[in-house]
Amino acid sequence: MVATQIRVLVVDDSAKFRKVVRQLLTSEEDIAVVGEAGDGAAALVKIGEVTPDVVLMDCSMPGMGGVEATRLIRGRHPRIHVIGLSNEEQGREFQEMRAAGAEAVIPKAAGHQEIGDAIRTSATSQFPAGGANQERRSQ
Repeated sequence: MVATQIRVLVVDDSAKFRKVVRQLLTSEEDIAVVGEAGDGAAALVKIGEVTPDVVLMDCSMPGMGGVEATRLIRGRHPRIHVIGLSNEEQGREFQEMRAAGAEAVIPKAAGHQEIGDAIRTSATSQFPAGGANQERRSQ
């Protein structure tokens, strides 16, 4: 275990998907999944409980979706980094999440390496959701 781990909250309406992401990230020694939430409203509550460094946020969820939750997180917790998880490569969800303050938007089908890299890049950014924002790199 490394001395300082990046604390991650996984937010997705699919419990199965959250479990897969948690399992993928267990191989990353410098990343710890500290919590999960099933929608944006639950994420806002969970943030107060687990104090994540990075939130992996599904863009589209019933109830409070990822876009609205990202706006609220960025407004209330400017030091928390948000990475959107999307089924779209560069569509409406991508644009809306970026406009809401997500530093990056990556495909839900991304592997653990891409997710881990996005988390590390986001967590080491000095200016969350401002200035030089990250976009998914072409493979």
